[in-house]
Amino acid sequence: MKDILKEEMELYGNTLFRQAFILVKNKYDAEDIVQEVFYKYIISRPKFKSERAKKAWLYKVTINKCNDLFRKKKCRSEISLDDLQNEIISYDKSNELLYTIMMLPLEYKKVIYLFYYEGFKIDEIAQINKASPSAIKKRLQRGRQLLKDMIIEEESYEK
Repeated sequence: MKDILKEEMELYGNTLFRQAFILVKNKYDAEDIVQEVFYKYIISRPKFKSERAKKAWLYKVTINKCNDLFRKKKCRSEISLDDLQNEIISYDKSNELLYTIMMLPLEYKKVIYLFYYEGFKIDEIAQINKASPSAIKKRLQRGRQLLKDMIIEEESYEK
């Protein structure tokens, strides 16, 4: 079991950390959440039909742990760009884009992260978030629009 857990942590640890970090905007809370996710994984020992099902389960538990944290305490809502650059590991997009995504309301950044960064399909995101596929499509649409508006506004300040 120890070797299996080590493999799972190496395989999913960084992406779960990034997901938690984007949602809670705090390195230490994100680390705690990932530990709790793997603890639940060890305790419950779920059986999965596929690797994709396991990945979806881990992301769902991570989102639930983030939601638990939001209910328990008010998360620190600020993060420095230095912390962001030091803690986010290998993204295809620039850190500025990721920072902008982090500024979106929670319901939008969850679906944008899962769709664009982790490659989940709409139906899978709906199951992870306990929402209908049409609600997820709408959140993606609104999130994209908000993101576009934020980027345009940011560019107009830079000129």
